[in-house]
Amino acid sequence: MKTKKILVLATLLTVSASVFAQKTGRVIIPEKNLKFKANDDFTEVTITDFVYDKYEESRKFDGKFLEVPSKIQGVPVTAIQNDRIDVFGRYSDEIEGLYIPDCVKTIGERAFEGSRFKTIRLPSGLKEIPSFCFYSCFAENIEIPDSVKEIGQEAFKCAHHLKTVNIPAGVQLSSEAFDSCSMQTLIFPKGRIYFDSASSTPFANCNNLEKIIIPPEFEVIINENRPYGSTRATLTNYDINGDKINANFALQKQIKAVKLRYRNEVEAEEKLPVYQEEYNSLYKAGNYKEAIEKAKAALKLSYTSDDVEHWRTLLLNAQLEEYFLSSNIKDLEATGSVAENGKDFEFRISLEKNELYSSYYKEFKCRDSLEQSFRVKEDLFLEHLNKATGKEYKIQELDGKYYLSRPLTKEELSAAKKAQKKDKLKSYKDSFMKILKD
Repeated sequence: MKTKKILVLATLLTVSASVFAQKTGRVIIPEKNLKFKANDDFTEVTITDFVYDKYEESRKFDGKFLEVPSKIQGVPVTAIQNDRIDVFGRYSDEIEGLYIPDCVKTIGERAFEGSRFKTIRLPSGLKEIPSFCFYSCFAENIEIPDSVKEIGQEAFKCAHHLKTVNIPAGVQLSSEAFDSCSMQTLIFPKGRIYFDSASSTPFANCNNLEKIIIPPEFEVIINENRPYGSTRATLTNYDINGDKINANFALQKQIKAVKLRYRNEVEAEEKLPVYQEEYNSLYKAGNYKEAIEKAKAALKLSYTSDDVEHWRTLLLNAQLEEYFLSSNIKDLEATGSVAENGKDFEFRISLEKNELYSSYYKEFKCRDSLEQSFRVKEDLFLEHLNKATGKEYKIQELDGKYYLSRPLTKEELSAAKKAQKKDKLKSYKDSFMKILKD
């Protein structure tokens, strides 16, 4: 009984779909007029060709608005794609339009190249219109769904019958996407669109363009890092049919009001404040290794000299704190020895031996725990060294060689004098290092 109810419901749905198609003037394309292939487990079907002889006697598709079937042999149609040729680009002279159902998620390159449909309805969930997809098509109306996030190279190039193009928000436009398109009206969205590069000219040579609608909130993002010294500052630099724009002062003024920004500029604006908070928290908690990584990420994102300088300073701060908290100090002091300085004693670390110090640049060459080298001026190095050790190191030059030197502590001085009395100053280093370790 339950099975019968399901069958009756399925029949009613089929009849309803058929009636709907008749009322809306759409004719579902029969399977015999399509070539298709299924995936290995037969859960998805891709349409690869539309087979239609316009000279056949019945001329059954004349003036009709066709609909791509949502299923073939009970399997959902999810793609329209052929790797070698167009799919709907031929034999469509007498057909009014084409409806593509929402189950179709992918449309391949050149799928509608040269097609003569007057209207094409794209699926609402479509993410990409690939390169050459509608190259030289005859469509007057193609509504680009809001779901589309990328329009490929020359996707609508030479579409000589399009009248209005409405660009969806957040879409990336590749080079020559609408080059030589015949549109009369170009409508930009509220929010952002993206150009794939600084050299991209998606709207060049649109010679019939009469009207451009730009909302106040509109901005263009160049989807690459900003080159230093770049002079591109307004949308007029990107050839939106320059002659017509220049001939209309009001339109020229409106276009100039649209500022271009580069991807790294936008990302920096959005992410650097967050990075700053995270860095501050890590640094305050003494997690210097993580703070170093955050500062390095911020440096890659920075695009102004002020940002770069700011994050270099924060990176160096974290590197120094982490360096002087590690075993580096003990390793450094372990290379030192006690020396007599007149009647006094001092502790010396040879900087020549450690290859740590550049006397020419007056800076130290260090490595953090991530094995990244960094340089620090001698006064800042000494400041951190003395803070970490609680001692008073300074740079000393003796006979053309450089040392880190400091006075001995009371305990060290007492041990040194005892060793001197016993004439064992040379063997003092072992007992001295024991004091340091303790």
